Amino acid sequence: MNRESESLEDIAEELGRIVERRMLSRRSLFSPLYIRMLLTVCTLVILAILIKASQNIEFKVSSPEYTEERNLKTYVEGLYENVEQKEFLWTYEDFEELDVSFGQSEAQLLQIIEKYGRPNDTYYRSYPNEISSNEISSIVITYSKTITESPLKTVDVKLTFLQSGEDISLQVKSARNLYQLPNIENYDIKSWSTQDVDQMIVGSSSDGTGGSSIDQVLEKFGKPSDTSTFVMGSSLDSSLQCTVSLDYEWPDTQKSSFTFIENSGQFLLTNKSME
Repeated sequence: MNRESESLEDIAEELGRIVERRMLSRRSLFSPLYIRMLLTVCTLVILAILIKASQNIEFKVSSPEYTEERNLKTYVEGLYENVEQKEFLWTYEDFEELDVSFGQSEAQLLQIIEKYGRPNDTYYRSYPNEISSNEISSIVITYSKTITESPLKTVDVKLTFLQSGEDISLQVKSARNLYQLPNIENYDIKSWSTQDVDQMIVGSSSDGTGGSSIDQVLEKFGKPSDTSTFVMGSSLDSSLQCTVSLDYEWPDTQKSSFTFIENSGQFLLTNKSME
């Protein structure tokens, strides 16, 4: 279609030059030949414009079929065809080693699928690229398992891959309850009061600076009734951000919860609550 429209435009341009010369020479201004040539020029120009317009319309209408999101989805679904779900194999060390950065190839995605099997969940989305007119597509894959021991909880690893052009790179990784607090089983269950909760100092919400340490809370309250951890890393920050929550429940149905964030190897208190 491009060659056809370009040739029509060339013909129209050449005929236009011929008409211009005839107008300048002021010869046979209203002759039948001139009128036919003028009509031919107009027709060819209009035809060329319509062809180019139809190409633009066709591109816009068909773009959903050929967006990066659709290509990425087709590519990933093709990878899944011969891959089955496996037992949850992730360790925290595996999660830590995942490289989160721009400019990778799809090799990392391939390696993850080959090693850990088909994810339990896959989610696709696309959004505008602020730098160019092309859309950016992403895929979020989640590996998960449920721990049936009391209390019931879910362990999962969630990975977000970004496709921009030909690059497919891991941009965000997160893990819930994959990180395990060391030595927490060594603490005994203790009684506590609202005054004990009040004594715990809440530090900065961003990094816990000035807050009580997790060791201080464990020493005062003992072994929690439930724990949860969340770790996230992204291409914007090479370091992992880790938060830990300790939940306590007393027989009189009184509950307290403490949230900590890792700061230079220490977990510092960023939030506390009591019900």
